[in-house]
Amino acid sequence: ATATSKFGVALRDEGAREWVVRAYLDRPWLTQTLRRLERNGLIQRRVLATSPLGVEYSLTHLGESFREPFTRLYDWTVEHSDEVLAAQHEYDARSSGQ
Repeated sequence: ATATSKFGVALRDEGAREWVVRAYLDRPWLTQTLRRLERNGLIQRRVLATSPLGVEYSLTHLGESFREPFTRLYDWTVEHSDEVLAAQHEYDARSSGQ
């Protein structure tokens, strides 16, 4: 399975937009991805003083500006996923025959 199929992200409204992450993937991949998003200024991380400690991620202004193009790209991938998979299978069949 691909990282995309293992990783679901939902956005919810509560003042600022918050990322609710449902992870069906290994923790190191999730940690690396969140760190990259934070480094690139798309999300901000806040440690919650709860027991056990919690972490909350929210979109920054820059992250908000990426919501619409990301949604269009996601919709395109869903719409064309069968065609992309067919192209991958054709490529793999050609490549394995070399």
